[in-house]
Amino acid sequence: MRLKKEGIDTGRMTNEMYFSMYSAFSQEESTSIAKNMRKGAVMRMKNGTYRLSQAPYGYRLDEKGGFLICPEEAKVVRKIFGDFLSGKSIREIANELAQAQVPKLKGNPVWSATGVSYILTNERYMGDELFQKRFTTDAFPFRKVKNRGEKSQFYAEDTHEAIVSPNVFRLAQELLKKKNQLHGRKKEIQTYTFSKMLECSECGSTFCRRVTKAGTVVWACYRHFRDKKLCAIENVQESEVESAFVTLYNKLGRNRSEILTPFITQVEKLRDKNFMSHPGAMQLNKEIADLLEQNHALATLRAKECIDSAFYMSETNTNNTKLENLRKELQRYRDLNDYHEILDGSRLLLKIFEEQESILEFEPVAFRNMVIKVRIFSDTICFRLINGMELAERR
Repeated sequence: MRLKKEGIDTGRMTNEMYFSMYSAFSQEESTSIAKNMRKGAVMRMKNGTYRLSQAPYGYRLDEKGGFLICPEEAKVVRKIFGDFLSGKSIREIANELAQAQVPKLKGNPVWSATGVSYILTNERYMGDELFQKRFTTDAFPFRKVKNRGEKSQFYAEDTHEAIVSPNVFRLAQELLKKKNQLHGRKKEIQTYTFSKMLECSECGSTFCRRVTKAGTVVWACYRHFRDKKLCAIENVQESEVESAFVTLYNKLGRNRSEILTPFITQVEKLRDKNFMSHPGAMQLNKEIADLLEQNHALATLRAKECIDSAFYMSETNTNNTKLENLRKELQRYRDLNDYHEILDGSRLLLKIFEEQESILEFEPVAFRNMVIKVRIFSDTICFRLINGMELAERR
């Protein structure tokens, strides 16, 4: 296509952006289906009927999905709690289990401090269950992430037979808290513009900041940094990410009317389609329609002088108050709809570009305002924007 304002052909420049835009439309359809499935799972969590697909170490699943104690593994779990409360460190316990070749859930005898810590902090071993410790992200690509308050959690007591008593579990938590307070990190960690923002496309690890001997700032996949055999994605220079963002900002800013505006229109249509089919919204719309019909009937009766002015005003005012409340409730349904975040993000992007269409150099504030996450590939850098859209630039 040719932009009149710029007088240049941007066909090749924006092909990937257009592809991303139309891919986003279909992604929203798939996302909507996935969200409906997750809502069903959340309902089961609320009433305590949710079942895991895999039992934790020490248990097996019965035919109904409930937990049955595995005697051999339960002994190991009790030993872990006992050793910890008797004074052994988590690292010591893990080393002893590994040396004794004690098999884990899948038969692997390799124990780590992380695995032992997981057992010590898992409430399922005292017979309770905390649901939604982790959750699946709403946007593509769907990923399981730790729930740090973004989603509601549901606690159910006595859902299955305990391996350790609630008192033993409570004492373990108190000891863990004391050790964390005693040995926990006290030094404040310095943060940078890209801190916790860069993610490895291959293993999902977060990139960490490094400075080479030559003074070059690079960001490295944590697993690749530990061992190159664990992940093949190599370091990316900070200047490379900055340059890619400047390019993306300028492309999207100059072509916002061809990219963002139709994207907003399509998401609005999809939102309204799902919104109007919601049972609660349908009922509210029916009640609003009934009240409007009543007002029309009252107006007709008043015109024919079948009712007096005082009665007409009284009934109409009552109906109008109900209408106002119903419309507020309807708007609340609309606001609770997941699409409002996508639309609000897209409108914010338009506002940003209206104030500053292009930039000459990297601006950290603009990056933080526009970008949720950056995924590093071997040949591209993919930016996930605040409206859920993902756009990639070549490295």
